[in-house]
Amino acid sequence: MNKEKAVFLCYLDDIDDPGAKGFCVETAGRRLELFVVRRDNHIYGYQNQCPHTGVCLDWQPDTFLSEAQTILSVPMHGALFRMDDGFCVAGPCRGDTLTPVDMAVIDKSVYLLQS
Repeated sequence: MNKEKAVFLCYLDDIDDPGAKGFCVETAGRRLELFVVRRDNHIYGYQNQCPHTGVCLDWQPDTFLSEAQTILSVPMHGALFRMDDGFCVAGPCRGDTLTPVDMAVIDKSVYLLQS
């Protein structure tokens, strides 16, 4: 991993398992809202933007998961997304996907990878 192209976000243990945590970073001169999902010690990163309305998924800070913590949700309009690939399984944007971002876990630290 090229450290110059990686942005440290947090330690892996800062994210519950299962859980999710939001971040706002400056990258390539622009602001990027993203979140990291952790499930079974795997991580997945997505832009924090619903493909249907463009709103952030979390209606309260770091609130991305359903009550059962099995799926990502947008409480504003009921869209539900799978954690592992961001595919919308229910709601007004059914069939769309969240925009993934490249992530890495190295020495129990979570990084955003920039191209």
